[in-house]
Amino acid sequence: MQSDQERRTILAVGLSLMVYMVYLQWFAPPMVTEIPVDQSAATIATPAESNPGAPAPVGVPASSSTDAIQTGDTEATTAAPVTEPVATIAAHDKPFKTDVFVADLASSEGAMRSIQLKDYKAQPSVTPLWSYALDMFGGEVDEWQAYTGGTDPETLFTDKGAYVIAGAGSFARDQAHRITSDGSSLVATGQVHNGLKVTKRFQFGNDPHVIDVVVRFENQSDAVIRDLWVGMADVADGEDANRFANVIRPFAYVEEDIERVDDLSDLDGESYERFAGAVDWFGLGNKYFMGVLLPLEDANGEWVVDRLPDQRIGSFLRLSQPLDSGAAREVRFRGYVGPKDIDITTPVGNNLEASIEFGIFGLFAKILLIMLKFFYGLVGNWGVAIILLTMSIKAVFFPLMQKQFVSSKRMQAIQPQLKELKEKYKDNQQLQTQETMKLFKEHNVNPMSGCLPMLVQMPVWFALYNVMLYSVEIYGSQFLYLKDLTEVDPTGALPLLVTVLMVVQQRLMPMGSMDPMQQKMMRLMPVMFGVFMFTFPSGLALYFIVNNVLTIAQQWYIYRTPNDDSKSGSAS
Repeated sequence: MQSDQERRTILAVGLSLMVYMVYLQWFAPPMVTEIPVDQSAATIATPAESNPGAPAPVGVPASSSTDAIQTGDTEATTAAPVTEPVATIAAHDKPFKTDVFVADLASSEGAMRSIQLKDYKAQPSVTPLWSYALDMFGGEVDEWQAYTGGTDPETLFTDKGAYVIAGAGSFARDQAHRITSDGSSLVATGQVHNGLKVTKRFQFGNDPHVIDVVVRFENQSDAVIRDLWVGMADVADGEDANRFANVIRPFAYVEEDIERVDDLSDLDGESYERFAGAVDWFGLGNKYFMGVLLPLEDANGEWVVDRLPDQRIGSFLRLSQPLDSGAAREVRFRGYVGPKDIDITTPVGNNLEASIEFGIFGLFAKILLIMLKFFYGLVGNWGVAIILLTMSIKAVFFPLMQKQFVSSKRMQAIQPQLKELKEKYKDNQQLQTQETMKLFKEHNVNPMSGCLPMLVQMPVWFALYNVMLYSVEIYGSQFLYLKDLTEVDPTGALPLLVTVLMVVQQRLMPMGSMDPMQQKMMRLMPVMFGVFMFTFPSGLALYFIVNNVLTIAQQWYIYRTPNDDSKSGSAS
């Protein structure tokens, strides 16, 4: 029978896993850092006495320094002040296509919208059987369909989205643009608004997921223009989303950290989120896909998330360097539109592979993902690949688990002697401990050998959990009756099977000397894990099923093998 220390370790690990899952599922706070901001700061400031016809200055006056801003080979230029639109631009959109996505470059904002990924289908809508049963109870009589949809291409930016918009001051809808072709590039030339002219150039790169983007700002007013910004916007589902929901949210890599804004309820144009520091990339994305911009130069500023007046959610890089009257500046980006695939994102640079949020055990997760891809290459099915990966992990930990089960069996064999020692030396704890350790040594029992395998495997468990949850490779993959291994099992068969197997595994684990409270907690764990399984991806449930079957087989074999080695070998 297991030692108290071993049982407590198992119970602690189980409870830790449950607490961790509860925390991540329902209580994990959005990863945001809110900094109070005074939005009364100026965006355009000009001395009224030098330009009586200009708008009245707001906030901080312009600096006395009017040195031209120069970026690369682009020098500041001087132009006559223009504060009104120079012309009405007729609506004219142009298609923007690569080998992996198709979009419209819309004249309404001079930005890409309706971006569809050619190689991926949209996730099907899943109706779990238990949800359908509740609807039936409430009067719904529609026929149950486990999966609906999932035939259209994956849409990253909707027809209301805008990939690459630019302006100054408050974040608002971009002005109309004229769309023209220039060799292999598309150019969006904006109307002059409040003296600022914006021109955006989109050029195809060698990588079909990558676009070269150049945003040119020209100050055609007599004022200093502050708070230039570049970004993107789209509609977002709901106000709050945990990190497991596959919905579009703003995120960025700032100061070598992933920053996300999952809770959108506080964004109202007056209160927004901002993150100061070096920005490697920023944009919008869900669990599996993203549209981001990577600054190609030191663009001093901060990442800002705000809600536009039309209620879209925007992700922006706000530049700290003002633009003097008559000056021009170009800001260069590498745009990425596509999946969060480690093989595709790593060559792009700027730590873009960090967008795949594998957590603190990312190294283990990457190793497991490489193994999973290897098995998929052999069998061509992600479900079978998960089974083979589970068997491989089980084989790696087989010796450790063997020691754990052998230790438990030997501990069970000497349980009568342990009870006698406790009774004999109940008034002398020190002597009881000495005699107990002597008994362990005589029978080659190491009580810690049952705890170590569980502790060693915990990083692998958490890493595999994140691999199943966030790997785009498994997105849309089918196995048996399951149409998407990243979604829940709509029939509930896999979660139920996991629960049953955990109960069987627990029954093979001796609990005779546990106190009643420990026994209740141990018996509660399969029920709790079973509940979680109904919310987990079916691919993860498949892993637990295979793992539990193999564990039960190993336990059954050890516990039923004659105990002829209890005094030989080492259990350390």
